[in-house]
Amino acid sequence: MKHSIWLGVLVAVIGTVVGYFGWRIMAAPAPTAAQLTLPAMQPSMPTSWLAGDAASSISVNLPASLQGTTIPTLLKEDAHQHLQKTSDVRDFFDFLLIAQNELPAEQLNAFALQQITAQLTSAAAIQEALDLWRRYQTYRAALGQQSNHSSASGAVDEMLTTLNQEQALQQQYLSDVAEVWFAQENKENQTALERFKIGADTTLSETEKKQRLLALGPPQKSQPVELSPEATERIQQARQAEEAWQAQYADYAGQRTQIETTAGLSNDEKALQIQQLRRRFFSSEAEAARALAFDRIYKNRN
Repeated sequence: MKHSIWLGVLVAVIGTVVGYFGWRIMAAPAPTAAQLTLPAMQPSMPTSWLAGDAASSISVNLPASLQGTTIPTLLKEDAHQHLQKTSDVRDFFDFLLIAQNELPAEQLNAFALQQITAQLTSAAAIQEALDLWRRYQTYRAALGQQSNHSSASGAVDEMLTTLNQEQALQQQYLSDVAEVWFAQENKENQTALERFKIGADTTLSETEKKQRLLALGPPQKSQPVELSPEATERIQQARQAEEAWQAQYADYAGQRTQIETTAGLSNDEKALQIQQLRRRFFSSEAEAARALAFDRIYKNRN
């Protein structure tokens, strides 16, 4: 599963030259669904989240986009009852995030808690998984902001800058798992960029280009995932919905910036106009809350 948001632009530019690449610590009270609202916007959220009897009372039906699939059993504990922070954890989170466009943040986090506690028994491991879940969502939100502000020109320097910024975000939010989760992907992205540079180099003959491309090895291909046709279609629809949402947010963000830079308006007036703007663009509570989260990430980074 390939994950990088910026790859959509890169793939479109590289085309066939590149090929496909992409997407027991002391006991504490168990978390409630209410405590899990908008984790991406709560970096100081307590990490003493443990599963207990309360966790079993949280129940979220399997989202429509995941109907026909089986929740992958990917979370494991080591000999000391801590979470094994392997790449499987990221794949597990990405599977859950397929439902992010149909579940409000509160329900999505409750669903994640439900699935995490179904696979882990150690309080420490559950706490670590929830902390990673929060930080991964923060990382993805920051990555989305970066994508919204990146040029689609396809220039090599622009793509290299985007790649470097993406890796910086990995270190900022996920330094303890960055090597395990992203090293191979970053290597593939770097190789893909090298392929593009070779293909775009007008000083090289076709023979020289072929030789240099061969020296880089064959393009990496993703491993197929076994899903039912119905599930595959729903996942594709979810991905298309995500792309549409990102485009809608970009339009909204442009108008929000205009309000923010309008002279003669007080901060309260600007805040009110932005709130009204957000309601016009995002009619559902879940989408408005997500847009607000993106706004806060943008504000914190600027």
